[in-house]
Amino acid sequence: MPQRYCWDDNVLLQAVILAPDEGGAETSWKSAGGTDAVAFICLGGFFHRLNMLEPYAGHRNNLQVILANCSNRFGHLLLDNLGMQYDVMTPDKDEALKIPDYFSPSQYVEEIAKNNARGVAKYHTFSAYEKPLVVIGVDTIVVTDGEIYVKPKDMDEIIALFKKLSGKHHDIFTGVSIIYGIDYYKDPPEYKMRTFFEKTSVKMMELTEEEILDYLSMGESEYRVGGYAIEAQGCSLFEYIDGDYMTAVGLPIHRIAKEFRDLFEANLIPTHNYYE
Repeated sequence: MPQRYCWDDNVLLQAVILAPDEGGAETSWKSAGGTDAVAFICLGGFFHRLNMLEPYAGHRNNLQVILANCSNRFGHLLLDNLGMQYDVMTPDKDEALKIPDYFSPSQYVEEIAKNNARGVAKYHTFSAYEKPLVVIGVDTIVVTDGEIYVKPKDMDEIIALFKKLSGKHHDIFTGVSIIYGIDYYKDPPEYKMRTFFEKTSVKMMELTEEEILDYLSMGESEYRVGGYAIEAQGCSLFEYIDGDYMTAVGLPIHRIAKEFRDLFEANLIPTHNYYE
């Protein structure tokens, strides 16, 4: 059955509603109080606390994980969901990077994620670390009417973007690039890379200018793709989410867990540091 994510009564409560989809009929869903839902699962504040890599704790605990990001906003998600101890490091991005105009949104966000990961793996020295290094680069974009939007530069851009998104669907693409097997004996360092993207679609409610300004006054919009924090008060701006909620937040934890499980099972990540 299809899944739809929604919030009820504008509170920070995520719910999954499994709605019947028989005979090719259009899938329907309702709020927590709806009666047509087959099942309602209240996930609430602890829905993301499952440790999805616990069966691989021996591999996971032998890693030094670096999150290539400008802030620590996503780091706790790695710890809470995957049990990963991590450091956060601002990437030295290749400012000369030019993304071709013909790139699709998925190609665009993957290229930025790779640039972020490379900006940590290639331009920093990690010989002091005792464990094998893994760098995770991430980036998120918003796409509406065929246009790609990154983080707004100022409040005027945020307001203009909100007016574009108001009452409409838009897509959220999050790209992730995992660099592993880094060999700092080589100059430049050699490494392996695994890159992917996830996509989630959302619909923002119709907002008046007063409502937009009221939300922006909460102070959540700075440095946010789309100008909103969907994991905080911004959740009340949306009618529904179709896809992975964590992708909309900016770190697709479930897909990241899958990729690491594949790497661990194939023994693709070294069990010792190259400097040992």
